[in-house]
Amino acid sequence: MVDDLDQLITETSDVSLFCFFSKLFDDQFHMCLEFPAQTRYIVAFPLICSHFMNCTHELCPEERHHIGDRSLTMVNGFLDEMSKEAKNIITTICDEQCLLSDKLLPKHVVPYLAQILSKKKSNKKSNKGFQEEDKPGSESYRRSREELTTMDKLHMALTELCFAINYCGTILVWDHTFAPREYLTQHLETRFNKALVGMVMYNPETNEIAKPSELLVSVRSYMNVLQSIENYGNISVTKCANIVCYGL
Repeated sequence: MVDDLDQLITETSDVSLFCFFSKLFDDQFHMCLEFPAQTRYIVAFPLICSHFMNCTHELCPEERHHIGDRSLTMVNGFLDEMSKEAKNIITTICDEQCLLSDKLLPKHVVPYLAQILSKKKSNKKSNKGFQEEDKPGSESYRRSREELTTMDKLHMALTELCFAINYCGTILVWDHTFAPREYLTQHLETRFNKALVGMVMYNPETNEIAKPSELLVSVRSYMNVLQSIENYGNISVTKCANIVCYGL
């Protein structure tokens, strides 16, 4: 064995036995996906699928196609689940940013003007116990940085997941090449297409759509979040936007 160190390393580091325990392997993948502290290392599951072909033996060639098909199915499923989870997180962040941007529109200033007028007309006694509505930007005030908001947790989860997706450019499984970033790009294109159609708010009964100014604010908010994804990895959001716009 000393004369063949490469084979020794391959045998000691081989985890191809997971091929025969696909249910357990899949359960461990979803447990890792649900635990944010381990999401960074979830790319190990698709990489392990490339080891499955080591289970084959020259004396049993009929197993080669079955094991190869299983490895392709599992690596495709893992990458798809990872991309869907990242897409869901990005969608949640985009929706929240759209709501925050919507609060800054001129149409929402009327309640604040009404409060100011009511204060001027009424006396101090009647204003006792009067509560003002939260103004845009109040969600950014913190008493302590240790207090994590929902958006903080989403950004942390997205950072860890994007690190896993961008860990390797390609994964080679049974002479097939998988690109994890392409999975995420396709999901983002599909989601942005649906979101863009929803922002128009077309009403077939009255043939009415959203105001151009409101639509522009929503699209800008969505694009700002999508463009920030480029900071997490080599993902061309501009290409996604162009494909979606040309498709419309």
